[in-house]
Amino acid sequence: MYQRVLQGNEKGLGMDDALTLDTVNNLGLLYRNQGKLAQAEAMYQRALHGFEKALGKEHTTTLDTVNNLGTLFDDQGKLEQAEAMYRPAWQGYEKALGEDLVDQYVRALNTCENLAHFLVLQGQPVEVTELFQRALAGLKKVWGSSHERCRHLESAITSINPQQGFGIDTAAAGAYLEPQFPHGVRLT
Repeated sequence: MYQRVLQGNEKGLGMDDALTLDTVNNLGLLYRNQGKLAQAEAMYQRALHGFEKALGKEHTTTLDTVNNLGTLFDDQGKLEQAEAMYRPAWQGYEKALGEDLVDQYVRALNTCENLAHFLVLQGQPVEVTELFQRALAGLKKVWGSSHERCRHLESAITSINPQQGFGIDTAAAGAYLEPQFPHGVRLT
């Protein structure tokens, strides 16, 4: 279905139209969820280059695609590439939205949380704690403290001691601290 929509958008709107690029990005999400990682990466890269050209590197839609690439690289164990996506995306959201709005934009908070999950395996408890707390504060504003994701983050934060590290084996920490979503999908 996405392929048909994409073909229609390309024909009617053009290859670089934002709606066409949204469809390209969504096709990347679909391919990633189906395990078609090479195809997902191709779609994300196409969407990213198009969004950068059409909207600029610091537009939130562009940053959403940067996060998506980060999750794909993270899933593939390409850790340096994942960090090269997560950090600029999070910093870009902070710059684009400002301190107050970034804490209310769920996709930015997803990136913040994804970066924290990534850093768990890097053994950086202080930064992980700060990022989880930031994501938690924002998600409480958006969804309220009783939301399942907020409760999960609170549990993750209490398992971390910034002076001594993680309260669990860091090899298992990624799985423990990873949100429970179908097929191990990270937040997009």
